[in-house]
Amino acid sequence: MDIIVLLAFGFLLLGAILIFRKSHSREVDHFMQSRHGVQPLFKERSTQIKYHTLHDLLQVHADALAQLEQLKHDYDEHVINVDEYEASLDIMMKDHHAQ
Repeated sequence: MDIIVLLAFGFLLLGAILIFRKSHSREVDHFMQSRHGVQPLFKERSTQIKYHTLHDLLQVHADALAQLEQLKHDYDEHVINVDEYEASLDIMMKDHHAQ
């Protein structure tokens, strides 16, 4: 009789675990889908810092400053994404720090 009670308790516990797991995974999936379009905050902050650093650095180079402003405009208008924007800022940073 004891084995039947333990077996029944085990099945109930297993059922509760499976129900909780399914519910939890559904909540996690919903959370991830709702956050899908959000830009990574650290990358966005990094691009802001790079932009301001380059803006200060390029005050004497009008053509490079215009290129930087066009790049920022393209990013603000969603023509390019944050990865392309950061890569372009990195290239500009390497080009103008060497001068």
